Amino acid sequence: MSDTDGHAARASTIIALALTSLVAYASARALRSAARDFATQQSALLATMTALERRNAEASETRRRERERNAREKRAWDSRAQKRMSGEEADAETTDSEKLGRRRSATEADEVASGRASGATTSPRAIGGDDVEEGGDDGRDVRAFDRDASLGTPTKRSLTHATSWDSNRDETETEIDDDAELRTQIDVVDSPLATKFHKRLDVSVEIDPDVQAFVGSPLPRALSKSEEHKGAMERANSAFLERASTMSTPESSVHGNASSSKNGQTPWPATPDASMAVSFKPADRSMGRELFQRVVDADVASGESPRRYTPPRVMGAGGSELQYEKVATEMMETLGHECEEVCLMLEYALSLRDKWLFDDSEAACPVVGKPNKSETLPAKSDHAFKMIDGVVHVYTPGENGDLELVHAPPGTATNFFHDLHALLRVQSYGPSKTFCHKRLNLTEQKFNLHVMLNADREFLEQKQAPHRDFYNVRKVDTHIHHSACMNQKHLLRFIKSKLKREPHELVIYRDGKFLNLREVFESIGMTAYELNVDTLDMRADKNTFHRFDRFNLKYNPMGQSRLREIFIKQDNLIRGRFLAELTKQVCSDLEANKYTMAEYRISIYGRKATEWDNLAAWVLNNNVYSENIVWLIQIPRLYNVYHAGGTMKSFQQMLDNIFIPLFEVTVDPSSHPKLHTFLQMVVGVDMVDDESKPERRPSKHMRVPEAWDVQHNPAYAYYAYYVYANLYTLNALRVSKGLNAIAFRPHAGEAGDIDHLCATYMLCKNIAHGLNLRKSPCLQYLYYLSQIPIDMSPLSNNSLFVDYHKNPFPQYFARGLRVSLSTDDPLMIHMTKEPLVEEYSVAAQVWKLSAADLCEIAKTSVLNSGFPRASKKHWVSDQYWLGGTRGNDIQKTNVPDLRAHFRDDVLETEKALVRRGVVQARQKGREIKIRG
Repeated sequence: MSDTDGHAARASTIIALALTSLVAYASARALRSAARDFATQQSALLATMTALERRNAEASETRRRERERNAREKRAWDSRAQKRMSGEEADAETTDSEKLGRRRSATEADEVASGRASGATTSPRAIGGDDVEEGGDDGRDVRAFDRDASLGTPTKRSLTHATSWDSNRDETETEIDDDAELRTQIDVVDSPLATKFHKRLDVSVEIDPDVQAFVGSPLPRALSKSEEHKGAMERANSAFLERASTMSTPESSVHGNASSSKNGQTPWPATPDASMAVSFKPADRSMGRELFQRVVDADVASGESPRRYTPPRVMGAGGSELQYEKVATEMMETLGHECEEVCLMLEYALSLRDKWLFDDSEAACPVVGKPNKSETLPAKSDHAFKMIDGVVHVYTPGENGDLELVHAPPGTATNFFHDLHALLRVQSYGPSKTFCHKRLNLTEQKFNLHVMLNADREFLEQKQAPHRDFYNVRKVDTHIHHSACMNQKHLLRFIKSKLKREPHELVIYRDGKFLNLREVFESIGMTAYELNVDTLDMRADKNTFHRFDRFNLKYNPMGQSRLREIFIKQDNLIRGRFLAELTKQVCSDLEANKYTMAEYRISIYGRKATEWDNLAAWVLNNNVYSENIVWLIQIPRLYNVYHAGGTMKSFQQMLDNIFIPLFEVTVDPSSHPKLHTFLQMVVGVDMVDDESKPERRPSKHMRVPEAWDVQHNPAYAYYAYYVYANLYTLNALRVSKGLNAIAFRPHAGEAGDIDHLCATYMLCKNIAHGLNLRKSPCLQYLYYLSQIPIDMSPLSNNSLFVDYHKNPFPQYFARGLRVSLSTDDPLMIHMTKEPLVEEYSVAAQVWKLSAADLCEIAKTSVLNSGFPRASKKHWVSDQYWLGGTRGNDIQKTNVPDLRAHFRDDVLETEKALVRRGVVQARQKGREIKIRG
């Protein structure tokens, strides 16, 4: 056993020694191999470093020669200038120029040859004519924009193509300064290749006289530019033509980069019918493309080195200058047959709005705050008026004693319903839906990219505006019903205080006897101690979703209509004293806040002709006015209820009760003196009811209101026409007498058919809600182009028709529609003393709105409102009606100039696209005929 153990031990020792030797040998081989690899890598690295040093040396030598060449050129330019000043002959200048050109060509050839010999990549100066360093999107930093002889010389072109844009001297965007001076002129160049392309398509390069006349004719208001922008464009065009006529054909053959736009007139709007290439510097195309190149600026002409490419910048109204990043899109030379047809349809739809909409630019401003009750009433005018087929017409005595028609609506009911059916055809046309859907998606993505690239710059710009943030910029609650302007806690405290202080006040007449306030509460079995917010039961909850009838019942405290009549009605036994006190308390809160305004909507039902006088007396007798509020009149669409109750025989009677008093007081203010004063505080008329109720679409030939004696309610569009037509005539009369106009601002698109939004597109100045625009891309695009204000109330919609997270407000906002936030019914919806700030707060948290977004929405609410022009100048800008930075003062709105410029840029791009499609279609002799 011992011998066996000894042999085993020796064998184990031998095996261990062998394994150790094997491991040591393998490690030695691995180390030798690693050493060889390291030596090889070191050799390669040294060779690479040597090559880099050699290349850097060559580059340094190239730059040195470039500097010398620039110095020689500068001396040559100075010599030429001296010769020109001393009056030397032009032949001598030509000789110097030729010598200089030959010297420069020889230098360039030497450098190209040396570059090829050294194996280096061809320098960008072989393409652009200047040495540049790495940088930019494509690895180059373009320093100069020379002209290409192969592209042709600048020629005088038609108005369609000779549009010029202001340009920054050293970047692809413009400075927006107050006097609209031109920085650098952009030329439109006729390309021989493009000319051949047109001839191959049998399309004349010259625009025929008919198209030229069309281009010079007025476009729809939504497609036209502001007067200031028109003036700047005219000056730019004149400078372009003058400069182009004095410049000779360039000698060098180089390609320049495209330049960008000013005030939204970007040369590269995206085409909707082709793949849309998005880049930071749009590439030139060799055929079928308008090439925009910079004229050599003063620095290059004087021989100085061209400056580097830098990002675009905006000069704001406050003098601030900020660089920002911009994404531009390119547009094909031709839009395509289908897109041109759609552009013609859009132009037709825009012209319908111009046809029907009342121009209130010459109207007087409404009165805000305490009216002057002692002023002398205007004298009675010699106007006469007559209701014809549901619409008031205004006449004046003629020379022969006959009455002459002076004020009437722009068309009859048949004309309106014909246009309505035509607009319905446009919005339901398949290619129109495709085109508008793509354009809206593009504008939305542009906004997302803008925020991603420039959010920090916008925030920095806001920080530099002193004493301005979201809390102290003006905000207007553009859609709030007066009967629900307070919150539930406020109403509860008011009811308890009245029960405690005025329990014996007679407040209502019921069942043949008068009841005081204590008796009313005893009849419903309640005491002041038992009252709380829950017993009031006025909050809209999940049980009101898609139940407009239940929502309306929430206006009744504790479900009691008598309490509604006592506390939130103005036409009652106590003549609305409680409601007036409540309103003044809410106004006091607004005045304490200072920066929040409201437009209260109060009802005129049309049941009696005396309603106007009662309302005016309630406002003036109770001194219900404030610097922070203006009034709108809402007309409930309840004809069927009145007819069923036997109080109304025909729809004509309702129109008479609503509009005849207004014409009487306008013609003769002494007939209704309080109403005359009150109407100067009214900024608009609303039209309200449950839009989800089924209705019949109006035909082209509807019965007149006098013949509408049936029980069912007229359609929304029928109401809209007759309310608006009478308002149109009334406004024309009021403006002729130097009074304020009253805008048509109805509820529309909260539910129901798309017909509602088509009717309001042609007739209204503002709409409330507009949720159904998400179902019609074409109508949404038209509302965007026309910038029709939309007052949205997401929290209210959440209780009735659309869940909050499905509300289209953030999408509308991103796409550039003119949307503002409003509260609608704080009594049923909101819980705080500042319901409008609560609305903004919830929206900011749910949709992640930035400070710039909130301030932009607040600014839009001011622009959407009916407050006087002087107030808007004080709150927004001295030129608030203009787009872009000209209409924005960051010191007042806290809206970054970058954001204002971006919005105007995108809007003008879309308008330019539609204009271009219309002109191209007319150039080819194409027209559309839409049957209503």
